[in-house]
Amino acid sequence: DTRRWWGVEELVRSDKVWFAATGITTGLLFEGVSRRGQSTRTQSLMLTAPDRRWQVLTTYVELPPPAEVQR
Repeated sequence: DTRRWWGVEELVRSDKVWFAATGITTGLLFEGVSRRGQSTRTQSLMLTAPDRRWQVLTTYVELPPPAEVQR
């Protein structure tokens, strides 16, 4: 049901819940994945239920250039 707002107690039967999400495109919570040279940057959000803490993590990873599409 896409119109219903689900509470954590309906989804998980424990108070030891961790939630993580990583942005793919830029939106309200995250900047999208970006590349500069061989460096790729992502932003992720981590939430923990027991202590109600949250963190936004920015990660940089060195990746080889994407392969070219062959036609």
